[in-house]
Amino acid sequence: MLRSSIASLVALSVACSSSHQEAAAGTGGSGGGGACWDVASACPSSPPYEGSPCDLPGTCSYPPHPYEYSCPAGRWAATCMANADGQTCVPPFGESCASPSSTPLSDAIIEIGAGDSATAFAPLADGAKVDVIWGGQGSPMVAFRVRVTGSGVGDCALVAHKLALGPYQGAEYKTAVRLHCGESLVVYDILPIDQACPNPPVPSDVTLTVKVFGKEQSLKLDWANAACPKGGGFG
Repeated sequence: MLRSSIASLVALSVACSSSHQEAAAGTGGSGGGGACWDVASACPSSPPYEGSPCDLPGTCSYPPHPYEYSCPAGRWAATCMANADGQTCVPPFGESCASPSSTPLSDAIIEIGAGDSATAFAPLADGAKVDVIWGGQGSPMVAFRVRVTGSGVGDCALVAHKLALGPYQGAEYKTAVRLHCGESLVVYDILPIDQACPNPPVPSDVTLTVKVFGKEQSLKLDWANAACPKGGGFG
């Protein structure tokens, strides 16, 4: 399996840019057949993907990686262990894959889910509240998940996604996303707040657009606490 961070997401765009038992059974899609997820029963050799299924007590650490991982409710959860010496935690790695497919599928249905890896996939509706994640270098990000159902859905999709903040349009990124029977873990996108902050007030309406397998889905979301970053980093 491959890893992608928000930094590699930007590079890829330039270059191209429940319980663990529920997870193991899989939901949606037709990718792969058999069990949709591997359930970890011991600390893996490298940091796990947040939200993937597990079944073990205690915690797993990977110094100097600043996160500690535990397995509440059968899913990996990451806790930032940054110290007070200026170390920060960028969002944990997202799960990527090799050879992503963008082949159109006529019967594909896309759902956009909340970016909470600790729970089962939950589709978002128009008007849903969205939390903004501030990265280690001040980049504002929105986390989301995708689920694709239909015939011919494989385990590696090229997902095109972009965010708009009111009238301000973000770049479209293309990310290779691993699907487990059609369902992804968390994907990150950058909110174009650098355009909005020189011109306050900051809009609260966010539009997330996702394209996969030739189909497009958009959601209108609400960033209730819209604000420029502390310190005035964007003017």
